[in-house]
Amino acid sequence: METISIKSCGNIIEHCRHENCKSSFVIRHGHTNTIQDNEFLGEGGIRAYGKDNKILRNGFKNNNSKHFPPLTIVNGNTKDEPNEGDSGSSGGHASYTQVRNYEIIGNTFDNCKKCVVWGRDPRTFKPHDVKFKNNKVIADRVESLVIEFSGGANPDGNEFASNEVVGTKARISSKIAQAFTGIQRRPEPEEEEEEEEEPEDQQPRKPDPVIEPQIDIEPIAPLCIVCAETEEGDEAKVKLSIHLCSEHAPAAKQMLQRLITELKSSVQTPVI
Repeated sequence: METISIKSCGNIIEHCRHENCKSSFVIRHGHTNTIQDNEFLGEGGIRAYGKDNKILRNGFKNNNSKHFPPLTIVNGNTKDEPNEGDSGSSGGHASYTQVRNYEIIGNTFDNCKKCVVWGRDPRTFKPHDVKFKNNKVIADRVESLVIEFSGGANPDGNEFASNEVVGTKARISSKIAQAFTGIQRRPEPEEEEEEEEEPEDQQPRKPDPVIEPQIDIEPIAPLCIVCAETEEGDEAKVKLSIHLCSEHAPAAKQMLQRLITELKSSVQTPVI
């Protein structure tokens, strides 16, 4: 899910072309990184955590993705990196650092269904002291939600100024509408800011949840599904796990039921 996973400081990612990737450029750890002058076409974009980073003059075009939108800045569960300044520290690093003191300036969002996800995930530390300025949203062909505030995040404590909208299909929260020129339709009320629901036949199919195999913890020994008994008092040892998407599961279920019935019949029939 990460085309590039930045886990250090002072890096510059520039002049890249990122086209229809189910992944993003991610500032995962570290600070003072810059992602600038890149071209993102279709699915895939930038996801960011941490402080003192810059996202400058990138172009995002024709992104209709729900899971990999152009730009996502995520809520954090810690204000600072756990081991910042501790040379050689072996302490745990699995944390999400607050987005703060960011510059998101001069980027272009061209007919993207959702331009920016602001906050995401219900964590404590919301984006703070972020400068969102001089960005351009083109929305002349696609209904475009400019910024989705989620996970409890909101514009407070951040700066929105001198941004531009071109076209009549932009949807902008009333809380930040004054930061955009060229708006040709009334901003949507905050409570109506959610994405419009598409017809069923046009909705992208949601991925099935990944179900991890789990150790059996039943208080009784599991029995064989075919013979319904254990061999010499031992529990059934072999467990089969089959993962299927929702489209193929019904047909597979019927086939497996027939298979189990045939297996039971073969076990019960004496072998001559």
